[in-house]
Amino acid sequence: MNTVSKKELLQQISVLDKKIQDTVLQIAPESLLAHRRIQGFDETVMSALIAALTHLELHTGQISFLTKLMLDKDYKVYWKPLNKEQGKE
Repeated sequence: MNTVSKKELLQQISVLDKKIQDTVLQIAPESLLAHRRIQGFDETVMSALIAALTHLELHTGQISFLTKLMLDKDYKVYWKPLNKEQGKE
């Protein structure tokens, strides 16, 4: 199993965040509905951005889930719902 320290993971996420922001800022708003062929699929620029975002979100969830499994009782939740609207029962 390949492990990465918390510090290194946060650094990698920070670098990725910067790359994403730089890339998205280069996209002209008028091109969001332009059609592209990406990995064999017909997409708009907007649909490709949404797919990439949800893909990244999936991996973030996987990292959180695996961390929780590995740490078991030592896993700390830093946010809890404060009211019913946020999911508090």
